Amino acid sequence: MPEQFNHYLLEDCKNDKASTIDRRISSYREYLHFIQAPNVTKHPDVKFCLRKIYRRIGCLRKQARPLQRHEIDLMLLTCDLDNPCGLRNAVMLELGYHSGSTVIQYLRAWEDI
Repeated sequence: MPEQFNHYLLEDCKNDKASTIDRRISSYREYLHFIQAPNVTKHPDVKFCLRKIYRRIGCLRKQARPLQRHEIDLMLLTCDLDNPCGLRNAVMLELGYHSGSTVIQYLRAWEDI
């Protein structure tokens, strides 16, 4: 089964971007989970094939940059410290900043508030 999946990756996905391949693998993984079949996407041969494809495409994962202090201060200005939600938001911002969270993690948390 991993051989068939490798063939699919090498032949049918050869013109796709890395993000498209990642989405297809994720969808297939969920399908396998749904039908309670073995997950071939985690097989070492498949992982090796993916590394080969990513090397050929030349894709590098970009690391999100950390927020700067002045950006945190601007966000803190929007928090109303007189009500519990505003106070909670300010605490989350400070904790996130001091824990070294990335911008993406920050924005996802901010959307949930």
